[in-house]
Amino acid sequence: MARGHKYSDDLRFAILNMARYLSHETIAQYTTTSTRTVSRVLGDYRKHGTVTRPQTRLELRGAKRRLSRDDLLFIKGMISFKPDIYLDELRQALAERRGTVVSTQTLARGLARMNYTRKRITKAAAERNQLKRAAYLYEYAAFPFLFPVLGGLRASPFR
Repeated sequence: MARGHKYSDDLRFAILNMARYLSHETIAQYTTTSTRTVSRVLGDYRKHGTVTRPQTRLELRGAKRRLSRDDLLFIKGMISFKPDIYLDELRQALAERRGTVVSTQTLARGLARMNYTRKRITKAAAERNQLKRAAYLYEYAAFPFLFPVLGGLRASPFR
């Protein structure tokens, strides 16, 4: 093989078909490959019954991925629904709805594989507490004039 480069399946099929009528040297000249490549392709055919090469150990390296394709599609849907979702919220939703428990780092690597950029967490977001926020909103919901409105204006209590 040409220094680890894979030959296409079309070329492999052509070598197999030529082997019925031509010698290894002639096939190597016509296909601009080496005689060793021709022998290897024909050996693969005899061994596996097909000219397409099976996956080698090098292609199967590493640990099995924790996030399945369906999990990644779920994550993509969650992000399209709520683009500013935090990783911990996404991890919790994945565990509750899909039953897949993964670490935040695994989730971050999955997002990186899908070409999503990373949103840095601020100090305020790291210190957020949903219970305190709900209590605050409940306590001050009766006073709408205390909340600022978009554009820097305050809502008037006399409307």
